[in-house]
Amino acid sequence: MSRRCGTLAGLLEKAGNEQLKTDDSVRAAIGNLRIAYDDTPAVGGQGKGR
Repeated sequence: MSRRCGTLAGLLEKAGNEQLKTDDSVRAAIGNLRIAYDDTPAVGGQGKGR
């Protein structure tokens, strides 16, 4: 029972932390991903003249 409660507590804590994020912080996090992976080629390669 203790293990189950601990697992559930961890999931609830994570969900609560996610609720505290503002739209601006989410936008900033996505912007950071775009910066980090800006030079990564698209999946499937280039369109070869399409």
